[in-house]
Amino acid sequence: MEKLKTRRFTHLDAGFIVKGVVTYIFDVVTDIIACIRYFTVCDILWGVMTLVFVLMASVTVQAASFRWFVDDYTHKNKRKQTGGICKKLFNWSAWIVVHVLQLGTINRQVHNQKGFFLRLSYM
Repeated sequence: MEKLKTRRFTHLDAGFIVKGVVTYIFDVVTDIIACIRYFTVCDILWGVMTLVFVLMASVTVQAASFRWFVDDYTHKNKRKQTGGICKKLFNWSAWIVVHVLQLGTINRQVHNQKGFFLRLSYM
């Protein structure tokens, strides 16, 4: 079998990762601000609709992210069996907490870019 060529990490890659994380955070913050503003001016219908649509989208994304984590984790553990039950329980609970806090996509982005900051420093 041919070895896969590793792709070179460029400034453009770093820019897209940073832009993606910043855009995600900005979107969540503006959604929260809009929801709070609707409730403070007693526009309950718009506040509830904003809250429902934001939560539906966020829960869907976090569920997909957690499902990808489950697939990655079970695939990785089929290849090598390391760590005891405490380590596995800690990993699962940590990922669940991260997804409940709606940070799964950001954590996944950082987790998938191992050495991201190291690569940035040597660009």
